[in-house]
Amino acid sequence: MADLWSSLSDEYRQIVSAVVEKLGSLEDDRVLAQILGERYSRWVDMREAFEKAGYPPTETIVELTFASNLLAWVAGAGACDGEVTHEELDRAWSVTSVMGARLGLSVVRYRRFDHHNANSHHECITTFVTDESWFGGAETGALSSALRLCGGIDRHWPECSLLERFANMVRMALDDVLEVGGVSAEEHHYRSLFDGVVIDVASAFSNKNKRKKSQTPFAQEGVQHAARAAATFDPADAPPDEVLAEALQELGSLIGLSAVKAEVNRLTAYLKVQKARREHGLRESNRTLHFVFTGNPGTGKTTVARIISKVLYGFGLLERVNLVECDRSELVGAYVGQTAIKTDEVIESALDGVLFIDEAYTLAPADNAGDYGSEAIQTLLKRMEDDRRRLVVIVAGYPQLMHDFIYANPGLKSRFTRYITFDDFSPEHMCRILEKFCADEEYQLSPAARARASLLFHLAHHFRDEHFGNARFVRNVFEEALGHQSHRIAALPEDLLDKQTLLTLEGDDISLQRISQIDPNRLNLSQAKWTTRCPGCDKTGSVSQRFLGRRVTCKCETAFVVPWWNLLPETVGGMPAGMG
Repeated sequence: MADLWSSLSDEYRQIVSAVVEKLGSLEDDRVLAQILGERYSRWVDMREAFEKAGYPPTETIVELTFASNLLAWVAGAGACDGEVTHEELDRAWSVTSVMGARLGLSVVRYRRFDHHNANSHHECITTFVTDESWFGGAETGALSSALRLCGGIDRHWPECSLLERFANMVRMALDDVLEVGGVSAEEHHYRSLFDGVVIDVASAFSNKNKRKKSQTPFAQEGVQHAARAAATFDPADAPPDEVLAEALQELGSLIGLSAVKAEVNRLTAYLKVQKARREHGLRESNRTLHFVFTGNPGTGKTTVARIISKVLYGFGLLERVNLVECDRSELVGAYVGQTAIKTDEVIESALDGVLFIDEAYTLAPADNAGDYGSEAIQTLLKRMEDDRRRLVVIVAGYPQLMHDFIYANPGLKSRFTRYITFDDFSPEHMCRILEKFCADEEYQLSPAARARASLLFHLAHHFRDEHFGNARFVRNVFEEALGHQSHRIAALPEDLLDKQTLLTLEGDDISLQRISQIDPNRLNLSQAKWTTRCPGCDKTGSVSQRFLGRRVTCKCETAFVVPWWNLLPETVGGMPAGMG
């Protein structure tokens, strides 16, 4: 059998070298943060750790990221149908042996596999696929990390074309392993899964889409919309009824947003009746399915817009699941005539789907003398009429500004008749969102961390204004906590870095400095209490922070987990006036 690695090694080395070179040329880490997104904080932690250990950080992280990603895909290919044959192991071996050796160069737990042979191959793979650490195969998002680096570099340096090169290399490895004795249904799905990940990564970095260029000079400014449109369900693979079921399940899983859920459920009931009338040959009501979303930042407007696009597709009102997001900068030009062209470009990319315009009120500023936003509005209104069967428009923004925007133009008021209000998240909702972030990223909150977070979210909710970030605020708190945790445990000896230490966020990791209206040093949680209610006998009581998130048993013998968001503010020492 030909050694698979011999056909991949040169391309692999070139790709890794190109990534290292481009990242090494960065003068500003903001580009790296854009490329990595949520993974950026983890990158910073790894960089600090490798620097301290004496390794060149960028080269080491890139090498291990690509090695672990390729190893994860190939190892998964051999096991995806539940049957790993000797021939599959032999074929996978030509890649995984090299990857295992590369991991062994820098990661202590893989050092014994640095020169491992085929007899220890199974042990290496078993160790890897259950490894939850930085470069393990079980890490959340591990299968797209290297692809994301390639896509981000292609976005900023289009001449590189690294994403497709690395994707093709992985496909070669997958095909070599999967096509042993014919590809099963599970294996076919696994290969499709990889292509889906590639599409998702490509869509995240909009300058690398394959949309055919327009003859207008502004075509390149609209290409990002085509990339967003590419990240859609293929109706051949996702039937409308399945997409609808998924959308409603996703809606139900959202934390909070009870009013929003009620409005979407009412829409679903209306569409269900209209579909039944259509199937019985009855006349349908004239549909007006354009929406106004009002709410502060971070309240889930974009998420719900995606759900609505799936609902409309599920009922057959749209031909595809296609949400195109834009704002003023992508619609309004710098001189007369440019705006109509730019707006048309965006609308074209959204046809048969949903166009989501964030901060839509900026198209009609209060002092609009000489402003071209009105040209975008008129173009939009015309296309909403001309393409009323192919286009759904959702405009979003702050409540009062959106009210003024809609009612300042009779054309807008007549077309937008469905309003959904997104309320700010309560302290309970913010606590539950933080808990979800932790679960998704494989972290745990200690009782002290829960107590601090509960206090923080009560303060944030009390002092909030229209610019309050809601779920984004929670995300920032979470990422800041990860940084504090990393700094706290980085100095520990390696033998003390056990799994529980790496998993746990402690009280000191939750900072109260984000609330500028208070002095954190004056607050004292030592006597703080949280209310609790037994679901069995309905008896209420109060507990101290050591019980938060813990499973307890009531006198009625009902066991339940103590919620950690029902803080009694008056029990916290030094609370601001009006909260105690």
